[in-house]
Amino acid sequence: MREFVVPIEIAAPPARVWAVMADLKSWPAWTASIAKVTMRGAMVPGIGSEVRVRQPKLLPSTWMITDWRPNAGFTWVTQSMGVRAVGVHAIEPTTSGSRVTLSLTFEGVLAPLVAAVAGDLTMRYIQMEANGLKAASERAP
Repeated sequence: MREFVVPIEIAAPPARVWAVMADLKSWPAWTASIAKVTMRGAMVPGIGSEVRVRQPKLLPSTWMITDWRPNAGFTWVTQSMGVRAVGVHAIEPTTSGSRVTLSLTFEGVLAPLVAAVAGDLTMRYIQMEANGLKAASERAP
């Protein structure tokens, strides 16, 4: 198992951060780590929703939302070729706004290999997502 974690302070209340984060289709507008997001089936994300994600330099992947907590975050998972990836997007209130913690954990037989090969790119993409989320949340109305 290998976990990549990026915490970030955002000068916006959790509800505003959630509004940006939960609008999955808009992610390509605020992070270059995501090229395209497509909802499969349901138009509104929630537990059990499948989300197709295309990222630069990576094969497309389908993520299943396993936890959906408005104003607090969500978790999604994807699996392929001996590796399960779990992405957690957590929002906590602070006195100055919100603290967001983004994490991605690789699990399974091939997790150490995937983490070794893609670890730098993974960390760069998570940091890009955190920075983009911060900028979009702080400028949101």
